Amino acid sequence: GAIPRAAAMCVGAAELAPARAAAHAGARGCYARRAMTRARHEGPEGELYKPIQDELDAAYRFYGRMTSDLITISDRAGHILHANPVAERIFGCAPEAALGRSLFEFVHSEDRAKVVAAFEHWIAADGETSFLVESRSVSLRGDVRHLQWTVTPYREPGGPVRCLIAHARDVTGQVQWLERVKKSDGRHSAVLLSLLDPMVVIDGHGTVLEVSR
Repeated sequence: GAIPRAAAMCVGAAELAPARAAAHAGARGCYARRAMTRARHEGPEGELYKPIQDELDAAYRFYGRMTSDLITISDRAGHILHANPVAERIFGCAPEAALGRSLFEFVHSEDRAKVVAAFEHWIAADGETSFLVESRSVSLRGDVRHLQWTVTPYREPGGPVRCLIAHARDVTGQVQWLERVKKSDGRHSAVLLSLLDPMVVIDGHGTVLEVSR
């Protein structure tokens, strides 16, 4: 298909295709251990079933479509090579429209320097590890959200980072609730302490925010 104009401007038409191929390889490498994707299951009689590579790949693609978290793959400069459907809610545009744009374009201006510095650190880091960072995002519609990011650089063995796979959870509701609690001057906590029956406060993701004593 045609390469989006933004993508051609950011990374160059000749560079985008191999970069996206490396990104998809990175997703498979980071989301599933190669030992798993090449695994064979032994039946009751000791026979080996066929490799389950295709089933696992299909399962990961299904997860990427259905999860409520944002998943992106970007190149070393931060240009988006892949985004799942949650991009519509977080970025304010369809996943296809996000391709070629810079991830930093969607970072709040007050958080951008921190995220850029972290991005450079992830690129330079050795070994296989994931990194955590929190930042505010701003969609093309102007919506501000608080995100918790888990970022995993993908590299060929002994080689440089090829792309970065990022998984972001929207924690806006949790952050807003904590801000309201702080503004209440302890009145909310006093209510919880006074209750005779146990009470648990959770956010929309089921995360426990507070428990009465």
